[in-house]
Order: sequence, then C-alpha cells, then structure tokens
Amino acid sequence: RGDHSRGPELCESADDPELASELGDVRVHALVRLGRAAEAAKLAERMLDDPDLQRADQRLMARVISNLARARRDLGASVEEVCDLALEALALARDEQNALELLHELETA
Repeated sequence: RGDHSRGPELCESADDPELASELGDVRVHALVRLGRAAEAAKLAERMLDDPDLQRADQRLMARVISNLARARRDLGASVEEVCDLALEALALARDEQNALELLHELETA
C-alpha cells in the first residue's frame, strides 16, 4: 500500500543513528538478493567504517558483515575471503543465520 517509490529515500533520511544502521543493513541485504553485489559491498563497507555502527548491537554488525561476505562471493572473491568474513560475523553473533547459511552453501558447492 502507498507510494513505495520513496522507500530508498526514506531509508537514507533516518535521523536516528540506530535506525539508520538497521535500515542500511536491510538495504545491503536487499541489494545482495537483487544481484546488485557491487552496490551492496560498497554500502556495507561504508557502514562498517561508521562509528555509529561500531557502537551498535553486535548482532547488527554481524548481519552487515555476513551480507558483505555474500556480496563479495557474488563479486568473485576467494572462498577463503568469504569464509573469513562469515566467521567474523559468527564471532560477533554465534547464531547469525545468514553467515551459517553462507558457510553451508560454500561447503556443499
């Protein structure tokens, strides 16, 4: 319902740093799933450099890192690099589902 065309604009205009980080994570995830890995990786890297995200919940950091791992995999990164990122995400949140799924995909590929 409503005008969905303003979604990306609204995601980028969040005033609350925590909300902006959560919305950024959703956007990175969506970009990866849409096959726009280069954009996803660039946004995730920018987010990981943001001091607000570094102060955020570790689960949020883990999600961003695991989405970065997926984006890098889609861009042709080595299995080792992708695994290292997935393991970094799991070190922050042991139950990070995206990282666990990614490791399983790499193992069965």
